Amino acid sequence: MIRVCLSTLIFLTQLSIIKSEGCDSFKNTNVTAKINEKFSFYVVNGCLEPKEFENKKIKYVVVNSGITRLGKDSIRNLQKLEGIYIRNNSLEILEPQAFKNVPSLKYVFITQTNLEEIPKDVFNLVPTITNLMLSFNKIDFIATGAFSNMESLHQIDLYGNKLEYWNREWFQNCPNLQNINFFGNNIHTIPRRAFVSLPKLTVITFGGNKIATIEPGAFQNLKNLSFLNLERNRLTLIDERAFPNRIYIESLYINNNHLNYLPGKLLRKLSVGEIIMDENPWKCPCLQRIHDWLYFGSGSVKASVHHCRTPYDPICVVPPEKACQERVEEEMTRRFVGVLRNLTEPLGEACVLLFS
Repeated sequence: MIRVCLSTLIFLTQLSIIKSEGCDSFKNTNVTAKINEKFSFYVVNGCLEPKEFENKKIKYVVVNSGITRLGKDSIRNLQKLEGIYIRNNSLEILEPQAFKNVPSLKYVFITQTNLEEIPKDVFNLVPTITNLMLSFNKIDFIATGAFSNMESLHQIDLYGNKLEYWNREWFQNCPNLQNINFFGNNIHTIPRRAFVSLPKLTVITFGGNKIATIEPGAFQNLKNLSFLNLERNRLTLIDERAFPNRIYIESLYINNNHLNYLPGKLLRKLSVGEIIMDENPWKCPCLQRIHDWLYFGSGSVKASVHHCRTPYDPICVVPPEKACQERVEEEMTRRFVGVLRNLTEPLGEACVLLFS
């Protein structure tokens, strides 16, 4: 919403132009900055020149192109600055102490750049940040403590990066963090006590990774969790020990995994408002037990895609036994996943029979 408003203001308002001979952080590079004093924002189409920003009543800085590095004190001495937006950019390096004396900064958006690492002492030295957007970069490394002591942080988004693991040591003393989004990375495991220092988390989005294991105690200390997205991973089992003794989750997404069943012990401690669970190789007796669990708990099934012309969703695989056996059927799972991967069109009306 803010970005749309900024674009409209740029179009409607006459802007003055400042040209600089060079930049503190980027030598021998000129800068063109569009300045709107009335609405208090800069649009920078070159590199940043801190001297042009200092002591001005600027609320927003939009950097469109031209920088490869944010060096020490690149953003400094802006008492009113609330948001900085760096997008579709060639930015590669964030240096420690890139921000200095920005006591009102709340929104930092760095998206669609060449950024690969998040070092310590960049964001964690700015405790006023509430929203940190780092999506669609190339981030594969985050230093321990990189987001620690960000006491105002409410939301962090690293959608579409290259992280292979989750480290709870990234976040220490973030008492107000409520929403984390790591969709579309390469994370393999959710470890023990993964979120133990984030008691106010309500939204966890880990879909689109390569998660095959959720360790016992992974979701310990989460009393306010309302949305958990684990879709499009490689889960064959969700261990009941991953969750607290009693937990209610309003929305649970576990579709597009390799699940044959949900353990009875998990069903006894977990209740949901709605669940998305299709495109898993469910055993039919186990799926019936899940339907009973939802019925008696007033939960509902929501489909991710409506591709089967059958009265039941999600579809199930027909096993030889009549009772739900709590074991992973590896061959059945392999066949199911193989068929789904080889499909060039959405499943048709006979899809329920493909895996029997």
